[in-house]
Amino acid sequence: MPVALTAAIEGAMMAAGTDLDAMQRTVEASIATLVQGQPKTQSSGQSDLAARLNAGGPIPAFAQWLEENARPDLQAERLDGLLSELSTCATLVDITDLTARALSISAEPSADRRALLTDSLVLEAARRLRSERAIEAATAKAMQLRAELAALSSERGRACSIQLDAAITDRNVSEMRARITDGETLLDEGRLQASAVARRRAVLGGLASLGYEVREGMEAAWAKEGRIVVRRPGTDDYGVELAAPADASRMQARLVGSDQPSSPRNAMRDKDQETIWCGQFDELRSVLADHGGHVEIERALPAGEQAVKTISLTSASPSAEVKITKPQNRALPRS
Repeated sequence: MPVALTAAIEGAMMAAGTDLDAMQRTVEASIATLVQGQPKTQSSGQSDLAARLNAGGPIPAFAQWLEENARPDLQAERLDGLLSELSTCATLVDITDLTARALSISAEPSADRRALLTDSLVLEAARRLRSERAIEAATAKAMQLRAELAALSSERGRACSIQLDAAITDRNVSEMRARITDGETLLDEGRLQASAVARRRAVLGGLASLGYEVREGMEAAWAKEGRIVVRRPGTDDYGVELAAPADASRMQARLVGSDQPSSPRNAMRDKDQETIWCGQFDELRSVLADHGGHVEIERALPAGEQAVKTISLTSASPSAEVKITKPQNRALPRS
């Protein structure tokens, strides 16, 4: 056997593109010499067989013969596909060990053993590909969640981001999934809190546009105490009590009267004030609608049907009172 042909067969698995072309030409030249060479003596049976096989047609090239007669190895093709997918993973997985095993299998002389080893390697490559795809998916979701948690500006959000970073570095899918669940819970809580703040702020802003006295700190007091009372300047005997749960998903608005009114209160006066408030509430709904809000009334009582609640308006919302400091004299420098 020619030395060049032996070298081509042994080095084909590790050869580059240009080397493969040269090796292919070496193989074809060797095969051509075998095909074209004729024995010195030939029996009549051999001549008849050669005539039937040749049938007067041209002798095909070796590459053409391989293409027409080669039987595809489905498992080997699947293995090549799996290794190709693994090499393109975003996690940059190391498949040196799998490639080395594939090369050793190709050098195995026994076809049955090659098939057995190929099946085993296909299973290993498929398992590793599933693992890498799971790591890719978990990593992408964890990184997106980490970016969303940055907007929370809370200690719990920062702690969850640190845990996500550690899980991404360790390529720990189960840890990433657990932290993703925690992070999504924090985001849901943050969205609910932001929605509640927006609802309370919208209602207080609408009341302020209608002439109600809205002071700094009322929004925080409403969130903390669950209820607050707002009044219009000049109406010290009556106010509007706003009550809502922590998420401000529902709100109760009702007229309340002072337990120490400047003018005597009676049922007729209370009803008149309730009628005024009902009209102002319709105006409030219009203001909120102009800003993209929507108020759905679940229960409404006609004015005068229920007694007006009596409270102490001076202590209705102490945390919302404005602190007034004593004026100080300051001497300006003379020019």
